[in-house]
Amino acid sequence: MDAADDVGLDDEIPELSPGAPLRDAVARLRAQSFPPPVDGGRAAWVLRAGGPDGRPLAVVAQQWYEPRYLVDADGPVGDLAAPADGGPVLFFEYRHGSDPAEVHAELTGP
Repeated sequence: MDAADDVGLDDEIPELSPGAPLRDAVARLRAQSFPPPVDGGRAAWVLRAGGPDGRPLAVVAQQWYEPRYLVDADGPVGDLAAPADGGPVLFFEYRHGSDPAEVHAELTGP
């Protein structure tokens, strides 16, 4: 998949249980290729609560085995992500050409 491609509306997105730990919810999404892999094997995303302007929860990188969380990863995803239509909303913001370590540093501050 090219980085410019969007996930189609018909793609199967797993429903997230509000009581599940954020760590488990993200693992479930990643197991189903969310966010989608990009050509070249190097990509960075900021996982946000509620939508594109939401609170940053983690930095997810295609080249990292585990995300780097900005909040307690064991907290219930429903407490961290604004509920909508009965379930939490998580948004992956793609950071084209960004080094994920630099993105993480930018979000955590000095």
